[in-house]
Amino acid sequence: MNNTEQRIENIKEAVDRSEFDVSVEPGDPVLSAEERKKITEEHFAKRGSFSHKTKTFFAERAADIITLFTQKNTEIINDCFGLPKGAIITINHFSPLDSTVVRKYLRKNGGDRLNIVARDKNFAMKGYIGFLMRYTRTIPLPEEPRQLASLFTPEVERVLKDGEYLLIYPEAEMWQNYRKPRPLKIGAYHYAARFCAPVIPMFCEITEKDGKGGFRLYVGDAIFPDMTLDKRARAEKMRQRDFEFKKAAYEKAYGKPLNYTFETDDIAF
Repeated sequence: MNNTEQRIENIKEAVDRSEFDVSVEPGDPVLSAEERKKITEEHFAKRGSFSHKTKTFFAERAADIITLFTQKNTEIINDCFGLPKGAIITINHFSPLDSTVVRKYLRKNGGDRLNIVARDKNFAMKGYIGFLMRYTRTIPLPEEPRQLASLFTPEVERVLKDGEYLLIYPEAEMWQNYRKPRPLKIGAYHYAARFCAPVIPMFCEITEKDGKGGFRLYVGDAIFPDMTLDKRARAEKMRQRDFEFKKAAYEKAYGKPLNYTFETDDIAF
């Protein structure tokens, strides 16, 4: 069984178990808790160094070039009125390149400074992908609670207060070429509620044209926190509204109701 076949089998088994946030990628890095903790500490410690800033400059330019070439045919269905600064962006996590879809949207609409939240284990990736993972304004999401409080949360607050954009994948793990939006975890909305930040909901359709794969991006109106509610209720309301948008976008894109019975067509290409 090759990697693609194994990935599809892993997705099918996860869907059958109703486990939509588990890793399905063959060969994903497997690290101990201590190794993950060390990766996060080292990343935050080096972020202010000249070396890190220089690598970030070149990684960002590389990401812009990749976006230009891979997303030139991406269609944007933009129902969003305006682009508020200091926002959290959410999108279905279906490709190693899905952040370039978001990057294209921001560049087109005057947005800058896209920061991306990624699992800490992904920072152990090797080669060119690993370089981009570490230096395209990516923020490791630690599992260790003290690191979450002392390193991750203050960085999220800084990004939002400075009017930058923060991409968080509320589905957690990437399921490559999986078409359906999966149930959304609460984390992104917890931070939106805590720091009074809007959420810009997105859903990306995987399209096929002339035998080639492509994307169509649906962007909804920004979801602002309801300040009449407490933080937990605010977060839950934002999560529900985001999922309603993604569900409606999926059903519009593919012309069928969303369900979680696995079908072969759930995987593109």
